[in-house]
Amino acid sequence: MSFYAKTNGEWGKLTTLETYKTFSLVYGDGNAEVRSVAPDGSTTNWVFGGHSDTINDLAIDESQFVYSCSLDGSVRKNDEGTEMWAYENAGTSYNAITLAGGYVYVGNSSGRVIRIDTESGNRDQSYEFTGHTGTINGIEANYDGTVHTVSGDRTVRKADSNGNEVWNFTGHGRTINGVVIGDDGSVYTAAFGGTVKKIYSNGKEAWSFESFVNTVNDVAINDNTGSVYGSDGGGVIRKISNDTGTQQLEADLSTSSINSISVTKTGDIYFGDSSQTVRKITDTGLTLVEDWELNAPTGSVQATAVKITT
Repeated sequence: MSFYAKTNGEWGKLTTLETYKTFSLVYGDGNAEVRSVAPDGSTTNWVFGGHSDTINDLAIDESQFVYSCSLDGSVRKNDEGTEMWAYENAGTSYNAITLAGGYVYVGNSSGRVIRIDTESGNRDQSYEFTGHTGTINGIEANYDGTVHTVSGDRTVRKADSNGNEVWNFTGHGRTINGVVIGDDGSVYTAAFGGTVKKIYSNGKEAWSFESFVNTVNDVAINDNTGSVYGSDGGGVIRKISNDTGTQQLEADLSTSSINSISVTKTGDIYFGDSSQTVRKITDTGLTLVEDWELNAPTGSVQATAVKITT
């Protein structure tokens, strides 16, 4: 699933490589590694190898610390490749991760959400959300601790800061793969069947875009423009109007499945795919153009996360 922590300040624009230290783009792959990419896509800065199985999702906080969750049943925090803590629970898989209010929220293969203190790595035993009956594939939290989750049980659910369900949406007919929240609280989802949906903050459907040929793996939004982007299993990214749910642009950008897409408020777009590449693209308003491509040497890119701070 894609991530940027809106509670940690505005995105700063990367204008030169002199601002390098304020830029973080990381990806996780099928070979259990998390890698940091230089701003121009030319090289790998550091590698974190603390996991023992596929990296399912990533998040970055305002201090550039990276949080990863994995098929190996662990959640880990690292600083430029050095592990700071690990939370481990054998027998489960952690599939989705997000940050809010000093906590890491993670969803697992049993349909549960827990939260972990970002400083200590200790689980908050007072919190657990158990509303789903299937694997949680995507999660995103608001600044107030409300959490939105999507699942293999075909539902979207919102929980309050105590883990109590606020509403659930059952309008999807297939497994839901990804979720992102807009600045106004609207929820956007990516699903099997080639569908992207917008759901209002009250849990009611706004629109449904169903023109993808392949499964939609991930969804992202540029909050400055309102543009919504979905990526699919056939290597296609489509830009969708936030207001009407109609297609604005389509680009065939990969020969394999695009598993994760991340968009910054400055409009920079990054994605990772099954052909072991990470790419940056630009939305010109008329088309989506590739800026650079970096080979991921050890496996399919399963997750991306990017943060640019002032």
